[in-house]
Amino acid sequence: MKFPQKSNRGRKKIAIAIVSILALLTAAFLVYFFLLGGNKTSEQISDADTTTRPTNDVDYSGASEEDIATSQDGKKNSSDENTAEGTPTPSGNVTVGVTFADVIGSNLEIRAFTPSVIEGDGKCTATLTKGTETVTQSSPAFIDATSTQCEPIYIDVAKFPSKGVWTLKVDYSSSAHKGTSESSKVTIS
Repeated sequence: MKFPQKSNRGRKKIAIAIVSILALLTAAFLVYFFLLGGNKTSEQISDADTTTRPTNDVDYSGASEEDIATSQDGKKNSSDENTAEGTPTPSGNVTVGVTFADVIGSNLEIRAFTPSVIEGDGKCTATLTKGTETVTQSSPAFIDATSTQCEPIYIDVAKFPSKGVWTLKVDYSSSAHKGTSESSKVTIS
């Protein structure tokens, strides 16, 4: 007994019609959004100047020399706003923070900053005491993005007259500000 076979021709015609419709819709979508800009009228498109960049393009060429110089001057100028005609305004004490103090190799390394001041004419001085013994070392300060950083202070361990636990304080001073850190302990061995 033979069963009648259904024709696949009808199914193939429907599949071809669906694929064709989807292809036409995709092509119309691409033309509308990419070639015509999606929301512009034909008058706006014909009036557009093709030599100018749209405002939403990103410039990947990097900062110019002028931009870099202006940025660096801005850091200095922001601290100059605290002075009137070159005369420092009394500002009282500033906060000084010690972020690191430990012996590395044959040197004591100290790192400190002032978070409340941005200026480049300061000086940082580390003072270590143990009883009547004192060791001091200074370094210049420099402008950071949001603070004034002390250049790392290095003290040769051989400069310490005795080993043991020393008390550390870091002083910051500039033409307009001064401050002292809280005491911290450093072991010299």
